[in-house]
Order: sequence, then structure tokens, then C-alpha cells
Amino acid sequence: MPEVGDSATIHYVQEGETLSQIAEQYGITVGDLLAANGLSPDVQLIAGEPLVIPKGVVTPAPTRTPTPQPVAEAPTPTPISLTGLTFAREAENTPERQTPTPVPPTPTPIVYEVQRGDTPQRIADRFGISVDDLLAANPGLNPRALQIGQKVIIPPKTGSGQPVYTPTPTPVIVYTQHTVQQGETLASIAEAYGISLTDLVNANSQKLTPEGGVEPGMVLRVPLGTPTPTATPTPFPTFTPTPAPPYPAPVLLQPRRYALISGTKTPLLMWTSSGVLQEDEYYAVRVRFLEEDDVVYTEYFRTKGTSLRLPEELRPPQMMLVRWDVLVIRMLTDEIVGEALSPLSQTGEFYWGP
Repeated sequence: MPEVGDSATIHYVQEGETLSQIAEQYGITVGDLLAANGLSPDVQLIAGEPLVIPKGVVTPAPTRTPTPQPVAEAPTPTPISLTGLTFAREAENTPERQTPTPVPPTPTPIVYEVQRGDTPQRIADRFGISVDDLLAANPGLNPRALQIGQKVIIPPKTGSGQPVYTPTPTPVIVYTQHTVQQGETLASIAEAYGISLTDLVNANSQKLTPEGGVEPGMVLRVPLGTPTPTATPTPFPTFTPTPAPPYPAPVLLQPRRYALISGTKTPLLMWTSSGVLQEDEYYAVRVRFLEEDDVVYTEYFRTKGTSLRLPEELRPPQMMLVRWDVLVIRMLTDEIVGEALSPLSQTGEFYWGP
């Protein structure tokens, strides 16, 4: 994300928001919003994702269009065979690359937008500052009455320069639909689903009647909870689909489509929960490596959680397009074949390389 200074604001994407709605809210063009964040026009926004809102002239950030990077010549390549696909690795005696000494940036305040569940302590911890420094930089801030969307100044760290934002995992709310019946009220519907009336109203604020109520036949969105991402991948080769799946298809969350992943990072795949899985049920993750639209290698994993970090051993020797998808399966008796319990998710794509 581009660096934020006095001329920009951070906006965190809300559920259902679009680029045009965000641009209109701040009185800027969609083009300026895309340029300030290095996004393409067909980007899919994710709830909780931070966006830079420019104020004034926008200097376009580098577009996130991956460019294959040249592979440095290795003195002694060591081949590693992975099911028919041979990758060349650099030998241990490869000279280390010289890393330039970074020039410390001039400390500038950051504008942070309060999110649901934030407290002064939680905000201070995210940026590695003290609560006293946070309150001192915001003399009119009431620490016991933070409002969602309220803007807070994050001061530079005392004696250590620019604060570093450490984001916490953004919870992804899973919704179901409810058709209002005769005699039902918002309170009775919230009680039936075991949620708060406030959460139900916030999820349907644009659908309610002028009096703030509901009418028979109205279709409401009901928030059901948040999935907890954990990962214990186990290689999994094949699965057999069956009709009438009892689980909904998982929704892919990250990496962002066409994201470029390189260096020491390995891809972290995340998706929404399809429900509470039984003992013999798993998420099956299929990962495919492509060269010029041809699949050259495929790997399968199974996990109980809703995230999976790909192992370093799978990193290709050059930038490659990677496609992945997820579905829920039940393992059969031989522990090799599983039957599908959900539709296949949409396909995610990103680039991965050295």
C-alpha cells in the first residue's frame, strides 16, 4: 500500500462497498482512487481492506501488474524433481546480494479510521506506541466512546521514527438469508438466530422501512459469525464429486487476484468457512502451476482450517502463474479418495517466484 502522509487518509472497506461509492464519499474520481492504491479497474474489494484516499494531486502508485523477473545465473544448479516438474535451485555457495542501506524516512503522523471493536489500547498496540502518546496526539478524543469511522492521529514513535502498522486479522462475516414471515419483528429474528439486534440492523440498514421495521416477504441478511483461520495441510491426491452438496462453496479471500509474491514470503491462501466440519470432513485445496496457460504441476492439500501457507519447497525457480480453488470433502475409507460436499469455489490466481 502506498505510504500515507499529510495529504492522504486511510479508508477501510466496509461490507458491500464499491470503488465508485468510496470515491463519491470522499469527492474524488475512481481513477484517482485506483492510481493512489496501484489497483486495476476490475479489482475485487475485500471487507476490512485499507485504501489510501488521496487529497489533491495523485501520483499513481506502481500498478500491480506482475513482470517476470530475470533469473540470476547460478554457478552450480541443484535440480529438485517434483512429480515430473524439475526446478533448478541455486547452490549454497551462491554469492549473497548486496543490500543497500535504507535511508530512514521523515516521521509523519498517520490518520487511522476506527474499526468495530477498537479501543485506545488496541490501536496503540497495532502501531507500537503507548496509549498516552495516542491520547496526547488526539486531545479531543474520548477513550470510552470511540465511534466506528472516527479518524485518529497516530503520532510518530518517540525517538524511533515512523510508526509501523501491524494489522490484526480482519474477521470475515458469513451471512445467510431470512425471509420475513407474518408477525415477525427484528427482535424476534435476532433472537431466533442468536445474534444481537444491533448487528441485524447494521446488516440491513438500507432495507428497513422508514419506521425502522420489517414487512412480510422482505429478505434480510443475517450475520452468522466469523471463521477462525488455522492450517494443518496434508497432501491429498484426488476427490470424487457427488450431487446435492450440503455445504456452500468457500469464498476465496487472499491473495488478491494477480498479486505478485516473491522474496522470502510464501503465499498464504485464505477462504471463508463453509460451516462446522465433521471429523472425517476437510477442505481440499488444489494448487496448479502454469506456463503459458499450460498446467505443468498440480499439488493437493487437505486441512480443517480456513487458511493454508504454501511450503517453501514448492517455490518455482522463475515467476509463474498459480491458480487455486477449494471445496469441502469427506474422506472415504482408503484415505486417498474423498467425495465432494460443496461446490468448487471460484478460481484464484496470483504470481509466485524468487
